[in-house]
Amino acid sequence: MPRRRQPEAAARIPVTASCAGCDATWTDPATAHCRSCHQSWPSVEGFDEHLVECPARPVIAARRARRDSEPSGAGVA
Repeated sequence: MPRRRQPEAAARIPVTASCAGCDATWTDPATAHCRSCHQSWPSVEGFDEHLVECPARPVIAARRARRDSEPSGAGVA
């Protein structure tokens, strides 16, 4: 039985991403897709502008501000 060869380490293997809520698929890692209204953009910049006025109004979780008094993780059990 012949052995299967692994792709070379430097070989680029295309990955197809998809949205579970629609039929959209893309292979470019720079592509952004809104999972609320299912529109796609070739860059994150267009997506960021879209979020402000998305017709589906996705819920965007607020980020918690990091306080300087929080431990950096050293010595935390």
